Amino acid sequence: LAKKFEGWVPLDAQKTGVTGWAPKRFADAIHWHLDAQRGLKEAGLLAVARGIAGNYTARNFPTHVRNFTSNLALESIVEGSNPLAIGKEYLSNYNKMLTWKRGGKVDPALAHKLKALDETGIVQSGLVPQELANSTKFPIPLPLVDKALESLYLHGDQVFKVGSGLRNLDRLEGYVRDLRVG
Repeated sequence: LAKKFEGWVPLDAQKTGVTGWAPKRFADAIHWHLDAQRGLKEAGLLAVARGIAGNYTARNFPTHVRNFTSNLALESIVEGSNPLAIGKEYLSNYNKMLTWKRGGKVDPALAHKLKALDETGIVQSGLVPQELANSTKFPIPLPLVDKALESLYLHGDQVFKVGSGLRNLDRLEGYVRDLRVG
């Protein structure tokens, strides 16, 4: 057992806020990152760094395209289905989720599933809201474009959470139905 953990070192509890052990290279990377972040903060540059990061992701249209495309490719592989069919299905289900959230009419069986999915908190989970809140907006001439790109970033992730969540709920319902028979 000792051989398995050879090369592990303790994490610096004062830097990381946790106690524990990690492989040396991983611990070194964590400590380096936290030292760099502290240095930026002390120099008053942390807001600039966050602004750069936020503008590279949340406010960058090509990032949205890459994110959506990679999520679509991964879901297609997982489901073993045509990416266009997955995209169409997931976008349709996401629009139905938005309609349901606004109090609009959707099929009652689907409304039941959307409510169950919504109550899990999965759709709202993730780091996108924190990333947007912690990033500093740089002055740009078109604030409406900024808001639209942030919205696109958030919804681009949620499309796949809703689509995958509904597929998995269907699977679970089938498993429960099969178990009731026996």
